[in-house]
Amino acid sequence: MIHSVVEKLRLTVTWMVGIVFIGFVCFSRNIYSETLAYETIEMIGYALIIAAVVGRIWCSVYIAGRKDEELTTDGPYSLCRNPLYVFSFIGAVGIVLSSTHIVLLLILIPIYWGYYLHVIKSEEERLARLFGRPYDNYCRQVSSLIPDVANYWSRKNIDIKPRVLLRSIVNTTWLLWAIVLMELLEFAQGAQIGGKYLIPVIWKLPF
Repeated sequence: MIHSVVEKLRLTVTWMVGIVFIGFVCFSRNIYSETLAYETIEMIGYALIIAAVVGRIWCSVYIAGRKDEELTTDGPYSLCRNPLYVFSFIGAVGIVLSSTHIVLLLILIPIYWGYYLHVIKSEEERLARLFGRPYDNYCRQVSSLIPDVANYWSRKNIDIKPRVLLRSIVNTTWLLWAIVLMELLEFAQGAQIGGKYLIPVIWKLPF
């Protein structure tokens, strides 16, 4: 089944936004970032990143290597139809909070959902063509993005493709590396060489 342009560009767009985000964080600092409140926000961000990693791996166990081969409706996919994007959003929020640049949430939320809602629509149209009535029934029973714990169910055994699952897990670990990157950027902004800061702060943010 041919994937649409928005689906094919998904990773490219994600990396482009990520690079712009890193560049902005490199040369900016929150003027309250050293306070207890923002230290707490940073820890919450790290917790969300870890939750997102665990959630994405959980999704991969059920769907890695079989997305276009069989209709997956159990496990995380019984809670909502697009749990991978929900967990990715949680991870993105976690990265922003861990950078203590809360103002960036005002940019992240519309950009993330503005693009990924198009990706989701395209994917669901493709799945509807692939699986027909069973997928239509699934859509009527399970929300696209809002999890419903009451719907949860899971089969007892799952056939796993180790190589595909491992690739999915490796692709998910970039979220964990974001924690390391945020700490390195924080250190570099405070480090000095010859009396000059290693990374100069160009923008000071109010929150």
